Amino acid sequence: MQEERLKWSVKTLPGPLEYFAFTLSFQGILAGPFCHYNVFQAFIEGNTRERLEASKLAVEYKDDPSTVMRAVLTKISAVLLWIFITAAVKPHFPDSKNVDPEFIANNNVFTRLGYLYISLFFHRAKYYVSWILADAVYNSSGLGYTGKDEHGKPMWTGMSNVFVWKIEVIYH
Repeated sequence: MQEERLKWSVKTLPGPLEYFAFTLSFQGILAGPFCHYNVFQAFIEGNTRERLEASKLAVEYKDDPSTVMRAVLTKISAVLLWIFITAAVKPHFPDSKNVDPEFIANNNVFTRLGYLYISLFFHRAKYYVSWILADAVYNSSGLGYTGKDEHGKPMWTGMSNVFVWKIEVIYH
């Protein structure tokens, strides 16, 4: 934990312009600053490209710029799915039913726990919309490319802080 804190610690105090550029940047305006200040600063100063070139990532990114579009469209598709779930399905599972005396009196504990899980799943869906959309916005500006996986597929997970599948199925 200490190494992680040191890695992301801010070494020099940002001035007012840098601070407000970070907190009010167009990429993070939907869900707040979505990355560490050091990553944002390197992106603005252009140091990310130098770091990527040193590790040969920028060459991969320059060779196939369509990877950005695929990543963004994939994430936008996920956003549309979660919007549909939030708008069309969630109204059938209101949160207020969890504390409704009639529902509590007429159902056993397992039914109530099952309903609680389902209603909270749909409640979380609205947060998935904002997190994945913010991730897509960062990717569309060029932030988040982390290289290729073992199959040679480009990875745009550098700004991803929510992996819905891993959260919902408790996957390790």
